[in-house]
Amino acid sequence: MPEHLTQRTLARLEPEGTGKRYFVYGSNPVGLGIEVSAKGKASYFVEIRIKGRRSATRKKIGSVDLISLSDAQAEAKAMLGDAAKGIDFRYSAQEEEIKPETVGYALKQHLTEKRHSLRDSTIRDYQKTFNNCFSDWRTLPLQQLTKKRVTDRYLELRDSGKSSDYVNKAFRNLSSTLSYYDVEPNPIRALKQKGLRQSGKARERFLSQDEIVQIMQHHLIGSKRDAKGTKVPKITRIFMFFMLTGLRANEVIGLKWKDVQDGYFIITGDVAKNKKPHKMPLVGSLKSIVGQRKKDDDPVFGYTQSGYRTAKDKFLEATKMAHFTTHDFRRTFSEHLNLCGYSELDIAVANNQSSTNVTKKHYLGGELAKASLQVKMLTDLQNQFEFYFHGDSKSNNPQKKVKIRMQKPQQSMPKYRNNILQ
Repeated sequence: MPEHLTQRTLARLEPEGTGKRYFVYGSNPVGLGIEVSAKGKASYFVEIRIKGRRSATRKKIGSVDLISLSDAQAEAKAMLGDAAKGIDFRYSAQEEEIKPETVGYALKQHLTEKRHSLRDSTIRDYQKTFNNCFSDWRTLPLQQLTKKRVTDRYLELRDSGKSSDYVNKAFRNLSSTLSYYDVEPNPIRALKQKGLRQSGKARERFLSQDEIVQIMQHHLIGSKRDAKGTKVPKITRIFMFFMLTGLRANEVIGLKWKDVQDGYFIITGDVAKNKKPHKMPLVGSLKSIVGQRKKDDDPVFGYTQSGYRTAKDKFLEATKMAHFTTHDFRRTFSEHLNLCGYSELDIAVANNQSSTNVTKKHYLGGELAKASLQVKMLTDLQNQFEFYFHGDSKSNNPQKKVKIRMQKPQQSMPKYRNNILQ
């Protein structure tokens, strides 16, 4: 039975404990009570059913030794009033999450708490841009990250020679961390409000027909010396794979033989940029480009990220070709598929890009139509590249009379219902 809580009630509590936990329920107000632990530690609590819920909810107020009975009663009445309105009194406005004290700790906690939803490369990118642009802010109190400090640092980084795109990305990453902790006003927004952000020109580079032919020629020559006696690194195998699949650098460099199964190479969701698993068929010359199968954990192309960059730089230096990035191969893939007559949606499917098309999203998610389309697209692109290589009667390509074909596949592909490969 609830009892009227008074100072005498508190005096009757066993300070040494009884060896068992027990409760004293009060009637002034109903819902306020005292919990006494087995060792005699007494605490006020509120227990009441919140409007709209079936079961009672309990919340501790504080120790009997530290809070007076009158203060406990006043706090209990406020909680009971919230409960009558359907408000969960366990989560009051005063108990909002405490923001990190420093900018560096905010970033660390942000990446730790979101580690299961962020890709490893994204986490590394956040850390790298912070270290390169804001390392001296690591111990800066969050409250001291002002609009003026942000503006000054932005201008300083721009004047240091860093590209607009990189500086913008660094501040975008930092803004994401501040938004995660609901820092308002977000000082990074000052850059937009003042019109300071300068966007770099969108990169539109893709390899031309002549550049594709040049890479194909080096691919057939191998690592032998060219006509001028310059030894060209044998990296063209992975270049050809990039151009003929449109995949991203990390998706190909990290590809292992265990990811090549039943005539497909598979990009898992933890590697794909949009976290959507993606697989493409090993059509035609792609099979000879990847070569003979090795152990499951062996990389298909044998490069690390740094090793690939070094080999690519040496190739460009030896061949004197105009500079290109690995992502330019992806644009090359898309541009030349467009020349073959494929639509933007077709190319988006091949590139594993997210589509806003409702019909495709909800009703064409199966792999049968996608696999058939991929086989046709990849085959047509290979034929297009062969046409570039051999040329026609109007071509200035000096190799137009050379009867060199891309290597024949070494193993048969699975049969498709539309017999596209037959």
